[in-house]
Amino acid sequence: MPVQAAADRVAARMRRQYDRALVRDVVAEIGRALPGAGLGTDVIAGFPGESEADFEAGLALLEGLPFTSLHVFPYSKQSGTTAAKAGDHLPPPIIAARAARLRQLGAAKRRAFAERFVGRPVRVLVERARDAASGRLIGYSRRYVRVVLDGPDDWGNREIAARGVARLGDRLLARAGEGTIRGE
Repeated sequence: MPVQAAADRVAARMRRQYDRALVRDVVAEIGRALPGAGLGTDVIAGFPGESEADFEAGLALLEGLPFTSLHVFPYSKQSGTTAAKAGDHLPPPIIAARAARLRQLGAAKRRAFAERFVGRPVRVLVERARDAASGRLIGYSRRYVRVVLDGPDDWGNREIAARGVARLGDRLLARAGEGTIRGE
């Protein structure tokens, strides 16, 4: 869900046709329709004119909503855009600091979401490559949780029935079970 700005004043400056209340309502409706869904959002840090109060209000909104990941973009000037012509650009260190805080929130949300699947069955679409750090197979669950598990190379491009065993950072360590589903 591309929120991009979680503060009303900044969203209006971006010419977005929504406000915080609509974002809350849409996220609540998605939660009712798809309980347990992984819901990510895109957000821009340091848009021209974003005050400290705007940033803090947006951060608080994002923190309180059940997003499971944040894709953070530090604002960068794109020639020819209305924003590029604005006279109230923020200094790069402020943009970087705000992007870092948003990324910290996103990482915390990914960790909390992965934790929800410990002890639960998951279906994992295994990728063909292995995780470089652990040498384990790697893939994504149907809820878009990054999963690592042990298994043979021929599980690549297949969906595997597994059970979450532990959280490893923002990933889920899973143990493969019965019922391998053949890849297409």
